[in-house]
This record gives sequence, structure tokens and C-alpha cells, in this order.
Amino acid sequence: MLKAVRCFISNSLLEEYEEVLTRPRFGCDARMVATSLRLMRNAAILVAPRKRLHITSDPDDNKVLECALEARADYVVTGNIRDFPARFQDIRIIPPRRFMTLLASGPTPR
Repeated sequence: MLKAVRCFISNSLLEEYEEVLTRPRFGCDARMVATSLRLMRNAAILVAPRKRLHITSDPDDNKVLECALEARADYVVTGNIRDFPARFQDIRIIPPRRFMTLLASGPTPR
């Protein structure tokens, strides 16, 4: 059942986010990136994945699944669902709009 929303993050994901946000095409200055990463750290529960996965073709996407597996998450919410399986073990991979629909509808069975 969807009871409460808890966000999980790992150090490797934070590093990935920093690398992406500092790309010139996004136009984020260093201060904005540092603030964003600090807010993520403060809002999320930090986990340290113990298992390396090779499920997706992109190692950065595998980091997402590693974090979710360690956190025992119910969902991975991503706009990049095409690079993920629909489900990994008991973890459902869904787009943000679907997740918002689940939140709006209240507790539902998995």
C-alpha cells in the first residue's frame, strides 16, 4: 500500500546529479547546483547500496536500481522509463504522472 512518500538517495546518485547539473547546456551556476544537492540530501534518506546491478544498458540507470533495491523501495519514479524494466523484483518503475495519480487516489494495493 502507498502510505507515505519517502525519497531515497545514494552518494553515487548525488554525484551523478552533480555531474549532470553542471553541464553547460543546463546553465546552472555552481551555487545553484550546491543548493539543489543540499536540498536533496536534506529531503531524502541516504542509503549505501551493497549490491552492484547490471540490469540496464546504462550504468547510471543501474545506480538508480541499486539505490531502490537497498532502500526496499516500492517505486522508482522516472521520466526515463524506456531504459528500465517495468518492474525490478518488487519495485515498480513508473513515470511521474502515474505516481502523482497514485498519490491523488489514496492508498492502493501494490
